[in-house]
Amino acid sequence: GWTALYVAPSAALAFFFISWVRKRLQYLPPVQKDTILDLLCVFWHPFDEGVRTHGLEPWKAGTTFNLVVVDEAHHVLESAKSRRHVLPHASVCGQLIMLCDISQSTGMQ
Repeated sequence: GWTALYVAPSAALAFFFISWVRKRLQYLPPVQKDTILDLLCVFWHPFDEGVRTHGLEPWKAGTTFNLVVVDEAHHVLESAKSRRHVLPHASVCGQLIMLCDISQSTGMQ
C-alpha cells in the first residue's frame, strides 16, 4: 500500500504534524479518517526512537515509503549521524520533498 514518512527536526514538530493532520480529518467518517492516518509515519531527530506510526507505535522495519517529506531539511540533514538515519528512507522512496528555509541554510546542504 501507499505510505508516507514525515521527518522532523524534533519530536514536538512531529507530534504537531500528526495533530494538524488529525484536525484536518476530523469531519471524515472514522473509517476513512483511520485509513488515511494509517498511511502516515513520523521520524524525528535524534532518530533514536525509530520510525513511528501516527499513533507512535514502532513501524515495521523494511517498509519502503512512497513519499518522504523532510521538514526543516537544512537542520535535519546537517549532521552525518542524521543523514545516516534519514537518507536510507529518502533514497528509495518514490518521491522526496525537502522543505527548507533558504535564509537559514548555509547553501552547503
